[in-house]
Amino acid sequence: LNFALRIIPMARPFSRFIARAMSGLKEKHNCIRPSAEVKGDLHIWASFLAHFNGAVIWPARPVSSETL
Repeated sequence: LNFALRIIPMARPFSRFIARAMSGLKEKHNCIRPSAEVKGDLHIWASFLAHFNGAVIWPARPVSSETL
């Protein structure tokens, strides 16, 4: 998941609860009881990974605040 966060634009907000839950672990092999928020993040990731085809649409030209 950490790799996906680096390559997928705007991915970090959808893993906030997972990262927060895991930050308190003392060892990598320790377990957590997932909260509703963590489960929600995991469901979003499962759906995204099942449907994402790897194509990212970039605007033809950069958009600035002046053009909006």
